[in-house]
Parts: sequence; structure tokens; C-alpha cells
Amino acid sequence: MSVSACILAERKTSGLQKCLKSLDGCVDEIILGAPDPCLLNGICSRSNVRVVRIQWKNSFADARNDLIRHAKSTHILSIDSDECMRGSLKGKKLSAQLYLIKRHNSGKKGFKTRINARDNIREFQSAFTEMLPRIFRKDSFSYLGRIHEELVSSYDSKAKDQAIKPVILSNVSIIHTGYSDRDTVHEKFRRNMRLLRLELIDCPERKAVHYFMARNYFNQALCSSESGTEKELSRLLKKASSELERYYSARGKDKWSEDAGRLSAVLAFSGRADARKALLRLKPYA
Repeated sequence: MSVSACILAERKTSGLQKCLKSLDGCVDEIILGAPDPCLLNGICSRSNVRVVRIQWKNSFADARNDLIRHAKSTHILSIDSDECMRGSLKGKKLSAQLYLIKRHNSGKKGFKTRINARDNIREFQSAFTEMLPRIFRKDSFSYLGRIHEELVSSYDSKAKDQAIKPVILSNVSIIHTGYSDRDTVHEKFRRNMRLLRLELIDCPERKAVHYFMARNYFNQALCSSESGTEKELSRLLKKASSELERYYSARGKDKWSEDAGRLSAVLAFSGRADARKALLRLKPYA
């Protein structure tokens, strides 16, 4: 068993340097993919990093699949440039740990990884933990979806019921640090919404897109709660509530009142300061 770390990167950042450093001694190779590798000059000088050019087609799934094709190992660790391995795992060979885990879980081809996420923007401080399949056999799975992409069986990339399961719960933990400047965060919101709209056109049956839209609107309002006008915050929250209603209605459920309540509760506040306090009491969507 061998492991290739595959990282998508648009530019050279301090977060990317931390990511690469945290992977030292953990994986057999590191593949760093970028639309323009010239922007990553200096990083390719590291002996264990290979920088490759990938085509950006407004799809994270296509970009990740393109990147994975360059890997030489049997297994893939999919990690983002603003993430890093948890401290206690630094320097430990990941393939050896996974082999020991898999010995008692034969037949399973993926590993769920703990993601500890936090955001560094002062107005958007948050933290949450989720378990995601970030380690998997290269020849068994590929990504599907423009954004919030899912792992599916490589043998039938259209079959969403072939999503990566069952999987092994690993002891691998990744820290998602997020971005540290407001402009980058807002650019991410705009990019995500553009991709979500394209995804809805491509796959109207993927009802979860409405949920992701609601999450994007809500988090944008939360991040803008200090500087945004009352009118702008109200507009974003109403859009979020509307998308949640579409999501639950499309699934044949009417239990969206709790989520919608989290959003609409702040609409009763007339002052921006009060609205901000209410927003900061609400946790962003994971």
C-alpha cells in the first residue's frame, strides 16, 4: 500500500506551505496541481513534490480527477491547500497506519477522515468537525459534481448510489484553517455560487444544490455582518431561507422550519449591530 497526497492550488500561499510541511514523512509522494504551475515557482524545488498542470473547467470534480491521474500510488489522500495534517500525525508513514487498520476491515476501499475546520476571519470565527472520505483506492473511485463533489464508483461514474461506502473510520485527522483575508473569502462565496448555479443546470435532480446555496448565502451574511448594510444582510438571509424551502420541498419534506428559523430569526432586528449579534450566535453550516 502506498499513498499519494493530491493538492489543488491556485496560488502560492502561506497555507500551502504549511500543508506541504505537515505532509513531510507522511506520504510516498505529493502531487500539486495548478492551472498555471508558474505561480507555484519555488515549491517544486522540494524533492518530494511534483507540480503538474491541470485544466480548470469550472468543475472541482474534473480538476481532482485530472490531478489523481498523475498519482503513482495505490491510494489517494485528497487534501486542500488550506488544510494540513494534525500535529500528532506529522512524520508518521500514513500507508503503514492504513495497512494496520485495513487488516481488520478487508474489502473496504476507503477511509473516512476527521476534518477539524475553523475560519480565521474575525467576523466569521467558527469551528466544526465532520467525517469525510478523503483516502481511497485510486483505481476504485472518482469525483462527481462541479462543487461539493462526491466520490463515486469509477466503474459507473453516473451512479450516485455507488458513493464511497462502506468505509473504514481512520485515525487520520486534518485541520482546515480556511482563509485569513476578507477579500479572498468573498471571492470564494461568489465563485461557489456561480458553480452551484451551473451544477443546478447540469444536474437539476441534485436537490442538495439548493441546500448548498442556502449555506453559501447564510455564510456570506455571517461574514458580512459587521460591514454589510441591514438591507444587504436581510437580502442574503431571505435568499438562504428561500433556498432551504426549495431543498426540503423537493425532498418531499416540510421539516425545514428549524433551519429556516435560524435564518429568519435575525430578520426581526432593525439595527445592524443587533443583527450582527444575532448572526454571531448562529453557527455557520458545515
